[in-house]
Amino acid sequence: MLKLGRIRSVILGIATGTVVWTLVLLAHIGDHTLRASDDSPVELGLFCKACTADQMDLLWRRYNRSCTNARPLRLEIAFNGLNEPLSVTNEVFEVTVATEQMVHIKANGFQGALRALDDTCGTARGFVQKTPTPLGLAYRGLLLDISHVFLSVAELTHIIEFASQEAGLNVLHLHSTDNQCFVIELASAPELAHKSQGACSRGGAVRGYYTKGEVEEVFAVAASLGIMIVLELDIPGHAGAWKKSHPEHVVEDYLDPNSESMWQLFSTVLTELEELLPVTALHAELPLGLHLGGDEVSNNRAHRAFEAKLKKYRRRDARLHNMRWEESLSVGGVEHNDIVTVWKSFEMSGRILLEDVITRGFSAINMCLSRLYLDAKFQPTVEAIRKFDAYRSGSQTPGPNGHLVKIEHEHLVLGAAVSCWGECMTALAKDLSEDRPYNDFWNLLGEAGYNFWHTERPSRRRS
Repeated sequence: MLKLGRIRSVILGIATGTVVWTLVLLAHIGDHTLRASDDSPVELGLFCKACTADQMDLLWRRYNRSCTNARPLRLEIAFNGLNEPLSVTNEVFEVTVATEQMVHIKANGFQGALRALDDTCGTARGFVQKTPTPLGLAYRGLLLDISHVFLSVAELTHIIEFASQEAGLNVLHLHSTDNQCFVIELASAPELAHKSQGACSRGGAVRGYYTKGEVEEVFAVAASLGIMIVLELDIPGHAGAWKKSHPEHVVEDYLDPNSESMWQLFSTVLTELEELLPVTALHAELPLGLHLGGDEVSNNRAHRAFEAKLKKYRRRDARLHNMRWEESLSVGGVEHNDIVTVWKSFEMSGRILLEDVITRGFSAINMCLSRLYLDAKFQPTVEAIRKFDAYRSGSQTPGPNGHLVKIEHEHLVLGAAVSCWGECMTALAKDLSEDRPYNDFWNLLGEAGYNFWHTERPSRRRS
């Protein structure tokens, strides 16, 4: 295989009638320049009149990852304009080989274009080669509890690469605040990170928090691999990290809803985190905002009071969906545009089932503890993940306590996510630092990705 020299030209054309973007990547090797059909030399360089700088940056990043060892090609990528938020249609693409050096790619959305580059350049791997686009779940995620065990940018990058290329995932949920640490250094309240960093620094092996520049770097790397990052500000419970720098704002283990000074601090923190979220080329297809927690608050009355006041501080942006844990639904904390992450198993007390969420008209992500939590105490197995059904409400075990959601509500089940908490994170960190292999994590993550990719809506299944 010939190795590509620098890529010199991208030309964007706009077809008349409908808005169709055509992105042409022209490769240059040595002294050989691609020529047009009339044998006139093609001007090399980078041109894209209608692309934003962000779109171009992501395309270059993906191209440089996927196509550096491919034979020289002229790739024409057309966006059909058929994409819609949180739909697998965004990942549909079609590749047509026109000539030995000309390939036409039609993609419904940006995710499809990114995967088409892998497919065309021969770097698509695993099950994605056989089934190029997912069957039903638009949100296929992984949660990492980095507020318990911190991971460096390089370690996160390694996980992101595996999640995208080997497991076909497209969302990384970073649990960024908890009782241990607040892992993002904010200009408005740097003490939140500085005072808590030791609890998750792996004995001083890592700093224990990210600078804003590092967060932006992770977002950019992830976006080029078709992965959206979701930052979780877990409130009002799990407030131990806040307590280390602001004990006056925390009662027991939750933020004090009756403290005006707490709300002043919280407002600045929330605003800065929202402003930190970059608007990437993926946002039109995965319009995800912050995850605002809402789980395991020890005082139900305080939880309800907090949620009532939180509404005043939440940003109103119809384009983005904030996310909440299902417990916040029971205290009036979920708003109409929110996505609810459902984690409690049928066997647990105080559970709110997947069906309870979607019958009330809210979108949901199935994060079933009994199947998708990778911590050893939950005894995760490849077989258990293989049998998981994202559209099943109640018990995942066959029997009368679980059933598929009704077809009229299936569109509200947006996806599923596997989670790595506590001891799973400890073992993962040792694997990443090459202290001790943790093959189970990678095997289980790959199996979860395969399951999520191939899960179809109940209405499309054969009886």
